[in-house]
Amino acid sequence: MEKSVHFTQRYSNNFLLIFGIVAFVLTIVRLVLGLIVPVGLLTTQAHDDALLFQYADNLLNFNWLGDYNSKTLVKGVSYSLFLALCNWLHLPYTLGLGFMNVGSALLMVVALKKRFQNKIALGCIYLLLLYAPFTYSSLVGLRAYRMAIVPFAVLILFGCLVGLYLRKEERPKSLLPWSIGAGISMGFFWFIREDSIWILPFVAVVLLIMAICVIKEKAGIGTKVRKLILTVVPVLFLVASILVVCCMNFVYYGVFTTNDRSSGAFGKMMGYLYSIEDEDASAEEWVSHAVLESAMDVSPTLASIEPEIETYYAAWSGGNPIKGDIVAWALRDAAEAAGYYQNAVETEAFFAQVNRELEQAFEDGRLEKDDSIHFSNSAEGIQLEQIPDMLSLSIKQMAKMSLFYDTETGIPYSNGTLSQIGAAETLTRTSAVYQPLYQMTLNGTLTSKTDGAFSAEILDETGALLQEIALPQDGGNSYHFSLHFENLTGNQLQIRVYQNQQLVDAFAADSHETDLYSLQLEKTEQVTLDPQLDQVTGDIEIFDGIGNIYRTVSPVVDIFALLGYIMEVVFLFVLWKQKQPVWPEVERWLIVTGFALSAFVLIFGVEFFCGWLDEKVYISFYACGAYVLLMLVKYLSIYLGVQSIWKICKQNRESSRKLQKKKQNA
Repeated sequence: MEKSVHFTQRYSNNFLLIFGIVAFVLTIVRLVLGLIVPVGLLTTQAHDDALLFQYADNLLNFNWLGDYNSKTLVKGVSYSLFLALCNWLHLPYTLGLGFMNVGSALLMVVALKKRFQNKIALGCIYLLLLYAPFTYSSLVGLRAYRMAIVPFAVLILFGCLVGLYLRKEERPKSLLPWSIGAGISMGFFWFIREDSIWILPFVAVVLLIMAICVIKEKAGIGTKVRKLILTVVPVLFLVASILVVCCMNFVYYGVFTTNDRSSGAFGKMMGYLYSIEDEDASAEEWVSHAVLESAMDVSPTLASIEPEIETYYAAWSGGNPIKGDIVAWALRDAAEAAGYYQNAVETEAFFAQVNRELEQAFEDGRLEKDDSIHFSNSAEGIQLEQIPDMLSLSIKQMAKMSLFYDTETGIPYSNGTLSQIGAAETLTRTSAVYQPLYQMTLNGTLTSKTDGAFSAEILDETGALLQEIALPQDGGNSYHFSLHFENLTGNQLQIRVYQNQQLVDAFAADSHETDLYSLQLEKTEQVTLDPQLDQVTGDIEIFDGIGNIYRTVSPVVDIFALLGYIMEVVFLFVLWKQKQPVWPEVERWLIVTGFALSAFVLIFGVEFFCGWLDEKVYISFYACGAYVLLMLVKYLSIYLGVQSIWKICKQNRESSRKLQKKKQNA
């Protein structure tokens, strides 16, 4: 018997050793893959990617967020801090991202180990998190933007909170690293995006339950006080980080705020604009042109920049109603064009005066507020009757994300000028994949068939003017031309033909003839591909193959996860009926349920704020933090379900033995 036990233990230890070696090798492979696959540097995204690159540059130069303008205080600083830290440490951004991936997954499984003790199961969860499709999807992982670090930051924050809670019965010294880790990660997470409030329900519930458990435990007053202090430390760190950012903004710009787009006087003004009654606007149109006109009618201060508002409203709308919160960017651009956003204090005073005038208009009835529920100054309100539909849409989106929808991988092309991409490469210490560049030669003849001055414009695929062609002014009816263009990012050129400066035709660049004119055209083109494209394509295919495995097996995994969750609930009921200790099992169930509810809160918030977007894929983009929580819910539910079945079977065997023994004794 002793030999059998010894052999089983040795076999188990050997298996763990082999599994550990395999996990280590797979970790190195994941880091190498992440390092060699470039990320997209979208330097043309002036309000997003490029803006955060500018923040990082300024941080590296000890200039906080740079000179003040309309885009200085609109985004969180955490991602730019991460970029700057990687650069300062001479780490390629992709390797820094890889370390964050590995560290966050490892931290989570270590945190869970206190209640989920099967090492092989935890090791599998670690590897599944490590190779999760969203970590290398075109939408999230392979774009150098703040969403890339959100899933890892979620793992770190939630892992620290879970680790702190599950070790609440240990000495205060053992809780200290988890408490400080939760505080630092909460402060960091808060400033990745402006919608980080969704984490607060989970944070509040975890810390509240922990505080109650500490108060009820049998320990000395001193021990209890120290543990309660450690329970509050994460919140203190969050408050401190908010104060630090506010103070930095006050020192550099003179305004004590974290963000002057969603908060401050401008944020308050947007809240007023979103709440003005407008029965004619569509659901996607949060602030219609009519609402802007009514606001300017009652606010002389806002009306003082009416020409700029009209100009930038037209520029952002493209001739259509502006959807969602895009109107906020149009108004900021308008104020900047009117001379504001040179000085933060003066700009704050300008919008504060607008707010006073709008408030007065609401009070005296010149403006009417809608009857919606407004959760934030950053979004329109919501009607009570809309909530069931929003809940339904959120559940559907949750199911889609559980199946890893919108996590496909493609070539991460960068965009922008060569100098812009080069600057981003220097900042991130990575090599970009450049878009194919085309050299095109056009030889042709433009001939008029009627009176009038004919001319033509050649445009690139973005609509930018490349060349104008005009018939000679000496009365000739034909014009021969030979044009050469280099470094075009696309080969789909467009031609517009004008008669007497009036547009008469528009078509793809090719020979074309009408009753008014004829255009004979010959095209030759050459394309230059990035030399590393073949290598990148091969690496991307590896990632895509791994992602396809996840997406293929996810429906089956989801079914087992649902059954496992139900089985765990049944097991809790059995323990309660048998009057056995149930709290350790309840804690595990609470953790899984808390992860699921947090994912739902995030998805609901994003669905509410981004429901106006035409491309619903961006719901998955902005709610990417839910991917990792849903993965944990699925895998831990399967773990709990299997353990519940095993424990129930074990109880039944023990009951059968006792019953058989009783019969034998009788």
